[in-house]
Amino acid sequence: MIYNGNYRTPRADAFYRPKISENMTAVIFSIAILLFSFWLMTSYVRAEEVNLDTRMNDEADLLSFEEEAELKSQISDIINYHNFDVAIVTVNSLNGFTPEAYADNYYDNNIRSYSGILLLLAMDSRDWHISTAGGGIGVFHDRNIDAIGGDIVPYLSSGDYYSAFVTFLSDVNIYLSAPADGEYSGSNNYYSTSADNGVNPYLIVWIVALAIAAVSVIIMKLSLNNARPQRSAHNYIREGSFNLTHSRDIFSHSHTTRTARPREENHSHSSTHTSSGGTSHGGGGGKF
Repeated sequence: MIYNGNYRTPRADAFYRPKISENMTAVIFSIAILLFSFWLMTSYVRAEEVNLDTRMNDEADLLSFEEEAELKSQISDIINYHNFDVAIVTVNSLNGFTPEAYADNYYDNNIRSYSGILLLLAMDSRDWHISTAGGGIGVFHDRNIDAIGGDIVPYLSSGDYYSAFVTFLSDVNIYLSAPADGEYSGSNNYYSTSADNGVNPYLIVWIVALAIAAVSVIIMKLSLNNARPQRSAHNYIREGSFNLTHSRDIFSHSHTTRTARPREENHSHSSTHTSSGGTSHGGGGGKF
């Protein structure tokens, strides 16, 4: 419907202009400080809890001091760049556990981060096993774990353990940089379960952040509480300012919407299980 008519400007005093609080700048500045403080606190928590001795634990004594130091450096680079945990563990004996149970328990008891991957090498049974958690379950699905195994087993079988571990870390970095089934979000939560520190520091940070954010929102809402609802648009138009002189219907255009037929997607499968500690893990392994 198109109208032709005369329209005069409504009364200037008919429009509502909210009053901007003088404290708004202070509130915005406080929120910025809060976000910066949150980033510092979470970075500090993560740095404090990443223990490279547990991430590169050569109990079977397969590596030289120099090789172990180099692998720790590479592990640290991956953790810091991808915000994703990585560990390599070698043992002489599984002590009666299956490779899966041993790897999962080590991860739950020593790594304790939400997303990560662990490579276990057991010399008595000649087993290698990969355990994944959190975001690592989706990125390192069964097909990718098999591919990693194909890359490292030749080195393991020939006794070149250092090259096997370097290859493992290289594969991890590649898959995290461009995972096959969608981008890894880089979201990781490090937490401590030690007896002397039973409170999750991330939980404390979030509680403080939410409290400050709630106060800031309340302040902003109170500064804008002079709005009054109007039951009609009468106050916004001057009486007699609009005179309808002619009207007609004109067909302007048509619009057609097309919806693509859904296609079946072939997602790679991740086998999952629950460890004795109640954590969901993925993974897989074999012999070398």
